[in-house]
Amino acid sequence: MKVKFISTASVIISTDDCVIWTDPWTFGKAFNNSWVLFPEVPFDPKDYDRITHVWVSHEHPDHFHIPTLKSLPSDFKKRVTLLFQQNHSDKMPNAFRKMLGFENIQLIENRKITPLTENTKIQVVQVGSMDSTLAVMEPGFTLLNINDCEVSKTDCQNFAKDLGKIDLALNQFSVAGYNGYYDYKKLGPISAAKIIDNLVWNHKEVGAKVTMPFASNIRFCCEDNKHINTFANTPQDVWDRFEKEDLECMIMYPGEEFDSKEAWDSQLSLKKFNETYKTLDSLPCDPIETKTLEEVEKAFKHFSESIRDRYPRWIYKKLGNVKVEVPDLKGYVEISVRDNTFNFYNQNDEKRTDLIINSQPLHFAFINTWGIQTLGISGRFLVLHSDSPWKWYRIVSSMNNSEVYLSMKYFFSKKTLQFIRQTFRQGLMQFIHQWRVRVTNTQLDQTVS
Repeated sequence: MKVKFISTASVIISTDDCVIWTDPWTFGKAFNNSWVLFPEVPFDPKDYDRITHVWVSHEHPDHFHIPTLKSLPSDFKKRVTLLFQQNHSDKMPNAFRKMLGFENIQLIENRKITPLTENTKIQVVQVGSMDSTLAVMEPGFTLLNINDCEVSKTDCQNFAKDLGKIDLALNQFSVAGYNGYYDYKKLGPISAAKIIDNLVWNHKEVGAKVTMPFASNIRFCCEDNKHINTFANTPQDVWDRFEKEDLECMIMYPGEEFDSKEAWDSQLSLKKFNETYKTLDSLPCDPIETKTLEEVEKAFKHFSESIRDRYPRWIYKKLGNVKVEVPDLKGYVEISVRDNTFNFYNQNDEKRTDLIINSQPLHFAFINTWGIQTLGISGRFLVLHSDSPWKWYRIVSSMNNSEVYLSMKYFFSKKTLQFIRQTFRQGLMQFIHQWRVRVTNTQLDQTVS
């Protein structure tokens, strides 16, 4: 097996009889233009000719990067087979066909070992509400692409059980968003360290022989999120930690290709990365874009009405008053889905402020079903009080984007019932895992409060 590193979560995996390109992203930005590839990608168009399959892990734009997918040659999209997880929604298959022009779509059943060709098998495992992992197996070698999934202990045990020996694991190594803690100088490095802790834990739990850190080769490129770059992990950080743990790690720089039949020396790749990271502070960031107050209010009203329509009152009443400082509008907005209200103040009063968000990312958060998730991933906000109802806005908007509607007129729809039936067991494991993670994160939240 060969693995060519393209960018962040994008690799080209070559077996004896097929070539799979994962999560294509070769240019441009993602998450409301808040991330840019770092370093830039030296993509070779000659690779088009040998690729037989394209796998997209989930709909986040650093994995489902629409500009890259649109730019692919039309004959390429007619020839290759696009692989995606089989779930309750037809949103993504429709997008692949109608919007992007892929003609051959193969939906992969959750956790089933699926023959792809005569000598190559794959496994796709759904994690959380939308993400998925990919295992690629050929005789004598197994690769597990965890990408940025938050896998549980049970997930890891299942990988070991289903796949046997895992020769190479690919896994996220740095911050892919930020929870908005105001004291980022103190708490940002703690968040970053936890990601490397998790990388090491995953390596041990799945029994990987080697781990390759990837899915984090970006920089935060806006004036209101560039501070996150100051505490992001580097490949050198991962290498040093794995050496300390006496574990095997492999570093690859974009454009390099690994052959499982040959030894790999990571030192040259590390040197390239270390030189690249020296330039980080000097790279340009985009200025703050401003939306009018009327545009922000209209977006919120649209969001509020859709939530009130799709969810019962006992859920949306949790989406109470949240007060947001909007620096570029020189004022404050107070929002409530529960009361369906939006108010603007020129100056602060005795009411506390919960969040700080500029107008454009605030507008983006409400105008798109994926907007609040994007706000967190882009890191373009700060949280002043962790006990704010804002956490419920994040939870409900995530369900809304996944098309899991709970009001009576939607609950018994085919889509919702299929989602519940399909994800109940794994969803329960994920719930327990996420609850444990959140118990740990509570210590940080209490520090913020």
